[in-house]
Amino acid sequence: DKTQGRLMANYTKKVLKEPTYAILHDDKDYGSNLAKVFEETLTAQGTVPKHKWKIKTNNGENPEQEIIAVVEYLKKNGYTGLIFLATSPKDGAKFVEKFKDAGLSNLILAPDSFASNAFKESFSKLKKEIQSPGYYTNEVMVTSPLIFDNANEKAQNFREKYKAAYKAEPDWRAAYAYDSALVLMDVIHKTELKGGKANLAEDRAKVKEALTLLTNID
Repeated sequence: DKTQGRLMANYTKKVLKEPTYAILHDDKDYGSNLAKVFEETLTAQGTVPKHKWKIKTNNGENPEQEIIAVVEYLKKNGYTGLIFLATSPKDGAKFVEKFKDAGLSNLILAPDSFASNAFKESFSKLKKEIQSPGYYTNEVMVTSPLIFDNANEKAQNFREKYKAAYKAEPDWRAAYAYDSALVLMDVIHKTELKGGKANLAEDRAKVKEALTLLTNID
């Protein structure tokens, strides 16, 4: 996430060349840390946020009223710069829905939690999205550690098998979960495990130790 936060900050400054930005993040570790790194990176380059909001979600609060208040503030004050959105996909989708319904069109930059089917599907039943596909997700840029359009043959094979099995497009999380399972299976096959409930703690320790010996991407 530190790498991701720095990448998005530099992309904002050097590729998008956005002169102003605002930050909306939640109070969970993921959003708070991303916002911190993003702001620190841009501040070091001489650009501070025009606005900054933190919504409360950590104790099960419903942040919808806070989100509506932010949207109303943006509309009232005519802010036109980039908005960095560091929240869960659910809260992010709620913000984007209210934001677009208010007629706002700022560029939104969001992290990899938004590069998921869950985020896209949040809008699938909304009238404006049905009438004009992409109504809510246009002008929303997200990071992703995997893009199938330019991925290798192994990734394409996985994609086709996933679609055949689940009748749906995989996102990067599905691919990473699959990779994780393959790594675990490989380690288990190469480790002498005793098996059985009585040896569970010992076997788990062996698997953990074997995982720590994996030191390169291959």
